[in-house]
Amino acid sequence: MTADDDAYGTGVLAFNTGQYYEAHEHWERVWMLTAKNDPERRRLQALIQIAAGAHKFRLGVPSGTKKLFRKALDNLTLLDANERQKLNSVETAILDLLAQLDGINRAHFESGMPKIS
Repeated sequence: MTADDDAYGTGVLAFNTGQYYEAHEHWERVWMLTAKNDPERRRLQALIQIAAGAHKFRLGVPSGTKKLFRKALDNLTLLDANERQKLNSVETAILDLLAQLDGINRAHFESGMPKIS
């Protein structure tokens, strides 16, 4: 097991226990050491964006959440089918959350804007 493997696994454990910022930090260390032409780099980038988006959501920053999740989805679409399948449940959860956030923002805007007199 390499230090990269250890950091990746620690990131998975952090993510799966709701420690999204820590997961982001562990995966970013691995990402920085991954060669720019390595296909693994794209998957790591998506994971980093997912963890950072989840952290922003927990902090109550919907615009940051949406921005990071959308970037992650863009990266996920570029993965090969096998790698993308491994993250299918996460991708589905992100899409659901984005739909809810978009609905909340529209409803808030439509019902919360003061009238101009």
